[in-house]
Amino acid sequence: MPCVKCRLFNVLAGMSLLLFVATVMLWARSYFVQDLIYWGTGRFDNDRVKQVHVQSSQGQIAVGDYRFELFRLSGSRATASDYANWPDKPSVFNLNWFSTWHKPVVSFRGLVGIGHYRHDSPKTDVAKGLRSELTWRSANFPIWPLVIITGLLPLGWLLKWRHRRRREYRTTHGLCLSCGYDLRATPDRCPECGTVPAKPVEKSS
Repeated sequence: MPCVKCRLFNVLAGMSLLLFVATVMLWARSYFVQDLIYWGTGRFDNDRVKQVHVQSSQGQIAVGDYRFELFRLSGSRATASDYANWPDKPSVFNLNWFSTWHKPVVSFRGLVGIGHYRHDSPKTDVAKGLRSELTWRSANFPIWPLVIITGLLPLGWLLKWRHRRRREYRTTHGLCLSCGYDLRATPDRCPECGTVPAKPVEKSS
């Protein structure tokens, strides 16, 4: 019966393999298709609006958000009627996915570029006595490190499976477990590396 740790490792390796395949597909797709997922919270009544986005393009992933909020010039929070009368209200998406085809470009920035972007766009309407605050923030990083990270456990599982199969083959065929030398003529000790087999090998006649 396999040990609990072995079962857990196999499950984690399987899940990591699925993530590895998905990440590789996303990495390749990003050079041809720009995917953009938006989801937001808040309403334009007397509440802050916040939207979060995830974007993949040219070998990179960008994660960011923007916040929109209204204030009165006196410093107090805006009311529902103030939000209703404000002209430049950004759209709010509960959950949307946009895809755009583009020409593939492999660049040094796309492979190693890590960056952070922030843009504040305040606006004041003296006639209405209101002031808006709109803040954009975004951080981008390459996808290929995720490919390496998600591929570590499947690689470890593959190496472990290969080692087990090699050990089974050498045990079945009377070979040294360390170097693979044929021990049927010298079952007590390997003449190649000096390893003493834990289980005696049947001597060839």
